[in-house]
Amino acid sequence: MKGSLPIAVIGLLIVVLAFSVDTVYASTFISSVHDDRLTVTLTYPAEVKRGTCFQVRVEVFAHEPLSHLNVTIKLELRSGATALTLLSSQVVNRWSGLPSTVTNTLVGACVTTSQPTGIIVARVYFEYLHSGDEFNLTNFFQMSFVRDQTYEELATLYGSASSEVGNLRSALNEALRTIGSLTEEIRRLRSEVERQRAEIIALQRERSELENRLNALSALYDRLRRAYEALESNHEKLIREHASLQTVESNLRKSYEELVRAHGALQTEFEKLREELTTLKALHDDLKSRHNTLSLAHEESVRTIGTLRGALEERGRQIEVLNAMLDNALRERMVFSNVVIGQALGLGGLGALYLMERRRTRKASGHQPREPLDHDSPPSPPVRTSGDEENTSASVLRVISGRRITIPKSMAERLGVKVGDLVEVMMVDGHLSVKPFTQPADARLPPEPAEPSRRYSSVQLSRPDQARSRSPA
Repeated sequence: MKGSLPIAVIGLLIVVLAFSVDTVYASTFISSVHDDRLTVTLTYPAEVKRGTCFQVRVEVFAHEPLSHLNVTIKLELRSGATALTLLSSQVVNRWSGLPSTVTNTLVGACVTTSQPTGIIVARVYFEYLHSGDEFNLTNFFQMSFVRDQTYEELATLYGSASSEVGNLRSALNEALRTIGSLTEEIRRLRSEVERQRAEIIALQRERSELENRLNALSALYDRLRRAYEALESNHEKLIREHASLQTVESNLRKSYEELVRAHGALQTEFEKLREELTTLKALHDDLKSRHNTLSLAHEESVRTIGTLRGALEERGRQIEVLNAMLDNALRERMVFSNVVIGQALGLGGLGALYLMERRRTRKASGHQPREPLDHDSPPSPPVRTSGDEENTSASVLRVISGRRITIPKSMAERLGVKVGDLVEVMMVDGHLSVKPFTQPADARLPPEPAEPSRRYSSVQLSRPDQARSRSPA
């Protein structure tokens, strides 16, 4: 029982330490070497196993125009005071150009099994000319660890050890239970030693077997202790790696806090923009209200313009009457002029014959006195050629500027056409036909005339040769 207690305590400590070690995995690191005009970025693995090869990505970016650019990378394996060169390569050779990516390439190196474990360090050299000045820069930094086993292999070994520790713990518990039962048996046998001396030899033999098993368990315990010491050494290494990872986590946390502050600033700007949007919506509603007011005023103006057009049409009819009176006065003036001419000749009979011959000649040639053409004057008064019947009435109208004619009031009333209504004009057997136009429900009305102050309602002729200007008589 006294020997089994330390074994149980040690086994319990092994299990506790096994479950307290965190699993650590390797990753890829990125380092940059730069000044204000050039940046060299290296991407490399965090660990390298002996007997394997690895690659390093080298990216060179020029921020300003450079010339005679040379970039060299050198990789060394350091183990104590020993330094072995794994790679020395010139990745850029006398490059000259504008700001851009100079190169993005991979370089490789190998670590043999004969080489020791240690640390791989990188040296980066670059030189260039800028504005006639020469610049040189050298940078040295730790890159990767060289180990016999990687983090993943250690994690696998650690899992196997944990499983073996569990099995040993089960075996230890079984042994403890066996030792307990044997102790009870020994106590019982000691109480019966006087009466069962014959069984002492068998018990001694059985005790020898148990001692052999105990020796075997002790040897197993020694092996487990050595394995535990090796795991403890690896655990210390993992703790150091964990401390470096915590430093990286702290830096990432600071970056996250800066992003949170930037998000708050953007949120404040968004609220300002929302308030401006509310102001613009209120301005839009005010402009919409003004537009409705102007639309009502426009409709009232359209109705007023219709009323004024009716008044202008009435004034046009009055002007037609005045034009008829003016024509009669002109005819009388012509007759008076002919009489004065005849009297001036002093030949009464000859003058009368002259006038009669002149009238006969005018009638024979169909010539009529011409009037001056005024593009802005109203049309001539209509001349009736037949009765007032609805289907046989006709009017002779004058075509004025713009090839326009005026529909007589009587005809417009018979057709039921008012100022502002639409009419349909078409050619039928060489005649011009005008009739009211029936507007479909979904059709759009034509635009209003460009000159609302025109004095007459007019119809546009479809043939330009029907509007001929007359020269004054």
